[in-house]
Parts: sequence; structure tokens; C-alpha cells
Amino acid sequence: MESSEHNWLVTVVGTGQKGIFKPGDLVIIGRTPKHLPTPGSSFVRFNIDNPQKSMSKRHVSLQINSNGATIKDLGSTNGTYLVKKNGALVKLPVGEEFLLDKSPVRLQLGDVGIILEKTEDQSKEENEGKKNGDLFANSPSSPSAPRSVKDIREAMEEREGEPTFLIDADSVAEKVKEKQEKEKEEEEKKEEEKSKAVSEGQESEREKEEAAEESEKVEKIQEENRQKAKLVDKAIEERLKKGDSPLSIPSATVPLPKARTAESSLFERLTRANRGRSEIIRLSNGMTSEEAERTESFARQFELAKHREMLPFLALNPYLYSDLYMWLEALGDPVIKAALQTNRGYQTFKKDGGNDGKI
Repeated sequence: MESSEHNWLVTVVGTGQKGIFKPGDLVIIGRTPKHLPTPGSSFVRFNIDNPQKSMSKRHVSLQINSNGATIKDLGSTNGTYLVKKNGALVKLPVGEEFLLDKSPVRLQLGDVGIILEKTEDQSKEENEGKKNGDLFANSPSSPSAPRSVKDIREAMEEREGEPTFLIDADSVAEKVKEKQEKEKEEEEKKEEEKSKAVSEGQESEREKEEAAEESEKVEKIQEENRQKAKLVDKAIEERLKKGDSPLSIPSATVPLPKARTAESSLFERLTRANRGRSEIIRLSNGMTSEEAERTESFARQFELAKHREMLPFLALNPYLYSDLYMWLEALGDPVIKAALQTNRGYQTFKKDGGNDGKI
């Protein structure tokens, strides 16, 4: 059969003072007395500082046996109360043993609350009790040693002097209620702080995620622009290798279906939009000069930039990506320069910190 022996942990509500007791101990729980028990006493004490003196010096006893534990009120001034879960108080009859058949058990001694709790790990709890130093005296259960007259007088003085202040049952109940409400408020405060911390953490995470997404979008667009600019540069290099340089495009070489007159330059016809439908340049792949002026597709703009006859029309497009503006600007062609000067998109690009080189 499994042993039922257990240690018992005594904890003072509010201060957290603790004491560990083992089977065979008779523990006297009460207010710290002037004189400590004589060495060799058959009991140990668990002393609690109680400046209000609402608890007696010998208030309640805790007897721990191999088959369980009992408590007994020792004729305390203000009585010993069992505190139920709902806060109700049950006063223990004076001098009668009360079996602790449940754990934990909460008691009210005057305005001091204590919790009695059964524990399994004896060695650990014993070490903790020694470490905390909660006991003023701790002797094994054994027959009392012979006591002198002085010892007896000191034991009697433990009961005499420093009388316990009498408080009524309502005051005890009020103390219990106050402590329970305080504990509840502290618990709610902890939960609120925890919930707030979680909420702030989630909000912060959302902000970080949004910022990361926005940064990723910007970086993606910038990378696309860089790649498109590289492709444009590559196309130009290929044309240079073939000897078909697009770096200078004299207006006379731009192929238009209708012959130009001396009075009407290409730039004038481009910017004044007075050319007829027959003057729209159409390439073999279906691209047109009108598309070059209006398309917002970066991919389409890149394809159009491969055809030098489309460059003046691209220079009029207000939706070009920044690298293409810079490339057109660097060509140094007078027609393209004039077209860029009338391009509102290009002007915005310059205003926002585009290439400071003059055209």
C-alpha cells in the first residue's frame, strides 16, 4: 500500500512567509512571542509578525501524523475561521480537532490569513523551509526534556503580557473580503496588462509587416526599373555593335510618311499635335507612335525604346519610368530634348530629384 505521509506547507497570505513541516511535528502557529520556546520542547513554532495583535501568540495548532493532519484552535482571543471558496467563514470550535481532508485549506486568524497545503516532494520542501528560515525553533517530536523553574516561567510569559486585541467576527469577515477583493483586483490587473501587452505586440507586428510589405513593393518596382534600364542599355549596345547608333537622331532622319516642309519642323508637329492620321508611324510589329506617347506599360515602353524612330514620341509620354527618362535625356538629341521640355511627367521627375544634368 502506498504511504500516505506528506509534508505540509504553511504560507502567510500577503507576506508570502512560508514554513515546511513533516509527519510527527506538532506546530504552534501564532503571533511572535517575547520569549521563544525552551530547547527540547515537544512542539515547534511558526511565528508570524502581527503588529495589530489580532492574532494570539498560541492561536492554532497543526498536528501532522502519518495518516493525515489536524488543526485545533487553542483558545485564541479572536477565534480560528475556515475560509470557504465563496468567502464564507466557518468558526472552528475551541479545543476541537479538525481533520484536514482537503488541500489547500485557508484559515483566518484575526486579520491574518494562512494557507495550509499538502506537498509531495519532502526533501525539496524541507530544504526550502530551511532556506527561508521561517521557524524560530524546530525540534523533533520527542518527550519533553526536564524543565527548570525559569523555563516554566518563560513558557508562561508567552501567554502573559502583550494581550491580544479583541476584534469581532464582522471585522474578521471584512478582512477576508478585503483581501479577496485585493487579490481579485491584482489578478484582473495582471490579466489586463498581459492582454494589453499582447495587443500592443500584435499591433506592432502588423505595423512591421505592413512596413515590410510596402518596402518590398518599392524595392520590387525599383528592381524592375533597374532591370528594364539594363535591357535598354543592352539593346543600345547591340545597335552600336551593328553600327546603327541611336545616340544622335537628326530630325531629318526620322521617317515620316509625309515630307516635312521647312516651315513645319518635326518638333512642332510633335508638340502641337497637328499631324494627321496618315502621319502616325506604325511599325511592322504593330507598335505606333501614338502608343509610344500614351502607354503606361513599362514593358511596352522598353520595347518601343528599341526603335529609334519612336524615341521622340516616347519623350512626350508622361508615364515613363525614371531610368528611361534619364536615358532619353542622356541621348542629347535636340528633338528629344524639346519633347521632354513639354512633358509634364518628365518635369515632375526632375522636380522630385531626377538627374540634375541639364538638357
